[in-house]
Amino acid sequence: MALKRLEILFLFALVFIFKRVSSQYYCSQVSYNPSIYTCCNGYLTYGSGQSCCGGFAYNPYYYTCCNGVLSTGSGQLCCGNQAYYPSYYTCCNGVLNYGQYSSSYCCGYISYNPLIYSCGNTGSLVPVSPLYYCGTQTYNPSQYTCCSGVLSLGSYQSCCGIYAYNYNSYTCCSGVLNVGTNQLCCGTHAYYPSSYTCCSGVLTSGAYQLCCGITAYNPSVYTCYNGLLIPINGNV
Repeated sequence: MALKRLEILFLFALVFIFKRVSSQYYCSQVSYNPSIYTCCNGYLTYGSGQSCCGGFAYNPYYYTCCNGVLSTGSGQLCCGNQAYYPSYYTCCNGVLNYGQYSSSYCCGYISYNPLIYSCGNTGSLVPVSPLYYCGTQTYNPSQYTCCSGVLSLGSYQSCCGIYAYNYNSYTCCSGVLNVGTNQLCCGTHAYYPSSYTCCSGVLTSGAYQLCCGITAYNPSVYTCYNGLLIPINGNV
């Protein structure tokens, strides 16, 4: 009977030891506590819940990992094993080039300004010909529109002051863009004559009225004399 109890106790001990061992975490052959350390490819680093970059643990809020290489600064893109900010650099086939151009044009390993160059069939840069100037800048009219010395992306658009626009979507009034087409202008405001009347740059609700100075009026109710509205037949 005593031997039987010893066998039972021995089995319980084995189960306890097995559970203890199976619940442990190992980094290479070293057991560790994941609430205190981070294991990256067999290397322990103090600090829990970190990301791994090769064998290095790191905080992604402060670093960027590119193909196993850590770089200071978060939210960057990777160009090979180099981290970079696209607002300052362009990556061309794994090679970083200083300078960011529209849509990040690349010709082989070289980034280029599409206002000045195009990429030839042999992978070499070719000057845009003929050269068009917008102020002191050269540009390609098949990609940009120049309005009063200011370049805008998009070819062969109309100009409204310094703004390029699509006349199928907007109306330009004295350098100010208004949403809508086939409108008339009243100063800087666009309007539909079926809904408004313009008198000396002032819009008034109501269609096809007459003007008395800046005031629109109904000729069946008023008459205009020396800039003053006078009721007809005592109408008010």
